[in-house]
Amino acid sequence: MDWIFVQLPNFVDSFGVLLAVAAILVIVISGLGLPLPEDVPLFVIGYLCYAGAVPLWFMLPAAFIALLGADCTLYWLGRRYGSHLLTIWPFRTFLKPDRLARAEAAFHKHGGKTLFLVRFLPGLRAPAYFSAGMFRVPFWKMLVFDGSAALLSVPTLILLAYFFGAQLDNIRHWTERAQLSVAVVLFAIIGTVIAVKLLRSRRKLATPGAI
Repeated sequence: MDWIFVQLPNFVDSFGVLLAVAAILVIVISGLGLPLPEDVPLFVIGYLCYAGAVPLWFMLPAAFIALLGADCTLYWLGRRYGSHLLTIWPFRTFLKPDRLARAEAAFHKHGGKTLFLVRFLPGLRAPAYFSAGMFRVPFWKMLVFDGSAALLSVPTLILLAYFFGAQLDNIRHWTERAQLSVAVVLFAIIGTVIAVKLLRSRRKLATPGAI
């Protein structure tokens, strides 16, 4: 995908608006589960805003709505059709049994927080949002947790490319490492909170007269 950032400046003047529309479509397609990196179209949008091809005030909400809309579509497909879709192309190509099993385990372990965490874990997003519908996770939780994560990731990636457009390729590599670090830190924090709660619960049960 690095070639995109090398060639992008050559096409901004002639195809800026078309590239912005294509980037929004890629966000939707990747959000629906196809294996396309979500950060690339967000960086492209940021760069197009940096170059003056499209307005930042319009592209920020458009990207957010496209991303959240794709996630919610997967949620409602899972809620409405469930496992029936797993035998139909193209859903069977990205809703793999092993990924769904990992998403299910994450829901059992972390509950609704999984919807926030998977935003930073490419490969698990689509199965997690689809599974949330299958497992009847309340829709408000989907909106709150996934929307909160999207409010962090979408503006951050777009604004990084907008303010540092001249160093776009370097910014992308730094962000990939940062996303991994954020995911590790979040899992560590949640694991610590769960461990503390379990320890307190056991101590409470071990205390004479505890209810």
